Amino acid sequence: MTEILYTYEPDAARFVATTDEGQEVGTLVYAVEDRYWNAKHTWVNPDFRGHNIARNLLDMLVDTARAQGVLIFPTCSYVRHVMEKTRPSRMYCSNPKQNKGLSNPPVFSSPGVELSN
Repeated sequence: MTEILYTYEPDAARFVATTDEGQEVGTLVYAVEDRYWNAKHTWVNPDFRGHNIARNLLDMLVDTARAQGVLIFPTCSYVRHVMEKTRPSRMYCSNPKQNKGLSNPPVFSSPGVELSN
């Protein structure tokens, strides 16, 4: 398999996976909100699925948010599913968007980062 390289593009609010030839094969896009990052969309090229690209992008998002002390609000179904499964002790039930179509959505944070109302 081709080597996959991962980069963080903070100005574009996204994490990107590319081949060593420069082909973009995966992205995780987020939006900077008031007190959190809204993980909005994850995409992986169908030819590269099954190689943990989406999970590696999500791990980069979590590590970067942790380093910056930022909460993660997952509206992307993939991000929400994985975080609910693997990070339950870091879940806070809150609604930072005033129920914008979601009832009591989860907000995730890193240890030591508290969500205040």
